[in-house]
Amino acid sequence: VHPTLPVAYVSNTGYDQRTVDVVDLATGAVVQEVSRADAFYGLALAADGSRLYASGGYSGLLEVYDVAVDGTLAAAGSVSLGGYPAGLALSVDGARVYVGLFGGKALVEVDTATLLVARTIGLGLKAYGVALVPQRNEVYVTAFAEGLVGVVDLASGQLAARIDLGAGTALGVGAAADGASVYVSVADGDVVVRIDTASRAVAATQAVGE
Repeated sequence: VHPTLPVAYVSNTGYDQRTVDVVDLATGAVVQEVSRADAFYGLALAADGSRLYASGGYSGLLEVYDVAVDGTLAAAGSVSLGGYPAGLALSVDGARVYVGLFGGKALVEVDTATLLVARTIGLGLKAYGVALVPQRNEVYVTAFAEGLVGVVDLASGQLAARIDLGAGTALGVGAAADGASVYVSVADGDVVVRIDTASRAVAATQAVGE
């Protein structure tokens, strides 16, 4: 959702239609449909709403769009990463975007000013969801088809921990505003797991149904 304009951005990753859609929040109408060569899970909007990043999956691209004053999109470039880009997270200052590589089993840090790769951090996990915890200078990455979450220490550029969730496939991930907890949706297990970021351990598991 745009921070100041009444629009939202949706990644359409279907077999027949691969687009980024701009949706009017008042009417629900699609006001723009941007065709893409390929698409996968992963959208990130700059905090000021000026730029949108989208993962290209099979294309290997991180796509970049400028946001106009009416919320519509214009292509601004792309970064060729390979490795099936998936989940995205932006640094607080917007200077870096972190890209999980599903096929490459890595986390890539991209400089948003130059659109160049700053570094690549090996994970050994099929990266899917990505969430930044700025208070701890860490990135949490879910591992597709595994009940695991990787914790990347950005200071050292290393995978610092693997957290076993105990069941299912770890998919979506999000951090609490205070950085004390990370929440992970677990497919197959039909639960949401809360991770305590201080101990890097599972603190609670909540069943949510199918």
